[in-house]
Amino acid sequence: MNDDYQRRYLAHQKFGKKQELVALMKERHSNRRYDNREVEPIMIAEVVESTAHCPSSCDRHGVRIIVIKERNEKDLLDGLLVGGTGWIYRAPVVCLLFADPIAYKADGGRELEYNAYIDAGVMVQQMSLMATALGLHCAFVNPNIRDENKQFFIERFAPKKWEGNAQFCGAFVMGYPHPELIEKHRNLIGSMEEK
Repeated sequence: MNDDYQRRYLAHQKFGKKQELVALMKERHSNRRYDNREVEPIMIAEVVESTAHCPSSCDRHGVRIIVIKERNEKDLLDGLLVGGTGWIYRAPVVCLLFADPIAYKADGGRELEYNAYIDAGVMVQQMSLMATALGLHCAFVNPNIRDENKQFFIERFAPKKWEGNAQFCGAFVMGYPHPELIEKHRNLIGSMEEK
């Protein structure tokens, strides 16, 4: 029995989840302008909790997220995060990603310099896709902090319970789309080259 409902169902199944994911990836891009509306706590939680499903080096999951929503804290971050200067204070939500040095102690402690950033990068990608799926715009802010500000930044924002200095791996920023959208041209990576 192949009625209209069944035909639509089969057509939908043929389309599949892969195409939904591809559409989401094509829609996602960095935005640094946001609407003033507050992002609902449940949406923030969904974005942060999406990282529980991320792969992590040796399954350690040693990167933690600190959510910042207070204006004074964002103003402070605007002066500390080199990549966020001049705009991050306007974002409704800033998520700081810190790696626990104890989780990345292999290779004589040098592992903190690479695996922590890889794990944080995977988390940011997952957060980006989830934020986009929820209708939010987002951006990543690199972990560059001027040398003279690093100790103050760590003392002010890093998790207090960790032994040693936490490794800052960057910030993830999100909010509702700005009412005046800017049309962007994307420079896409070409096809793979073979040797």
